[in-house]
Amino acid sequence: ADLALYREAAQALRAGDASGALEKWVTLISRNRTLDDDGARRACIALFALRSENDEVTRTWRRRFSMALH
Repeated sequence: ADLALYREAAQALRAGDASGALEKWVTLISRNRTLDDDGARRACIALFALRSENDEVTRTWRRRFSMALH
Protein backbone atom coordinates (compact mmCIF):
# COMPACT_ATOMS: atom_id res chain seq x y z
CA ALA A 1 0.00 0.00 0.00
CA ASP A 2 2.79 2.43 0.89
CA LEU A 3 4.76 1.70 -2.27
CA ALA A 4 1.63 2.20 -4.37
CA LEU A 5 0.98 5.56 -2.70
CA TYR A 6 4.61 6.54 -3.30
CA ARG A 7 4.23 5.74 -6.99
CA GLU A 8 0.89 7.58 -7.16
CA ALA A 9 2.64 10.68 -5.80
CA ALA A 10 5.25 10.49 -8.56
CA GLN A 11 2.49 10.06 -11.15
CA ALA A 12 0.63 13.08 -9.75
CA LEU A 13 3.78 15.18 -10.02
CA ARG A 14 4.36 14.05 -13.62
CA ALA A 15 0.77 15.07 -14.38
CA GLY A 16 1.43 18.55 -12.99
CA ASP A 17 -0.41 18.04 -9.70
CA ALA A 18 2.17 19.20 -7.16
CA SER A 19 -0.41 19.46 -4.39
CA GLY A 20 -1.61 15.91 -4.98
CA ALA A 21 1.96 14.62 -4.95
CA LEU A 22 2.76 16.45 -1.74
CA GLU A 23 -0.42 15.17 -0.10
CA LYS A 24 0.61 11.59 -0.78
CA TRP A 25 4.24 12.09 0.24
CA VAL A 26 3.29 13.85 3.49
CA THR A 27 0.95 10.96 4.28
CA LEU A 28 3.84 8.56 3.73
CA ILE A 29 6.15 10.56 5.99
CA SER A 30 3.73 9.90 8.82
CA ARG A 31 3.39 6.21 7.94
CA ASN A 32 6.68 4.92 6.58
CA ARG A 33 9.92 6.88 6.78
CA THR A 34 11.99 3.87 5.73
CA LEU A 35 10.39 3.51 2.28
CA ASP A 36 13.02 4.33 -0.37
CA ASP A 37 15.43 5.59 2.29
CA ASP A 38 13.06 8.33 3.50
CA GLY A 39 12.19 9.07 -0.11
CA ALA A 40 8.91 10.83 0.60
CA ARG A 41 10.64 13.38 2.85
CA ARG A 42 13.42 13.88 0.32
CA ALA A 43 10.90 14.27 -2.53
CA CYS A 44 9.01 16.95 -0.60
CA ILE A 45 12.20 18.89 0.09
CA ALA A 46 13.20 18.70 -3.58
CA LEU A 47 9.79 19.89 -4.73
CA PHE A 48 9.80 22.77 -2.23
CA ALA A 49 13.23 23.79 -3.52
CA LEU A 50 11.89 23.96 -7.08
CA ARG A 51 8.89 26.08 -6.18
CA SER A 52 8.74 29.65 -4.92
CA GLU A 53 8.51 30.18 -1.16
CA ASN A 54 5.54 32.45 -1.89
CA ASP A 55 3.75 29.75 -3.86
CA GLU A 56 0.42 28.80 -2.27
CA VAL A 57 1.05 25.07 -2.68
CA THR A 58 4.46 25.40 -1.02
CA ARG A 59 3.08 27.41 1.90
CA THR A 60 0.20 25.00 2.49
CA TRP A 61 2.21 21.81 2.27
CA ARG A 62 5.37 23.00 4.02
CA ARG A 63 3.36 23.43 7.24
CA ARG A 64 1.80 19.98 6.91
CA PHE A 65 5.21 18.54 6.01
CA SER A 66 6.72 20.00 9.20
CA MET A 67 3.89 18.60 11.32
CA ALA A 68 4.31 15.14 9.77
CA LEU A 69 7.98 15.10 10.72
CA HIS A 70 7.18 15.48 14.43
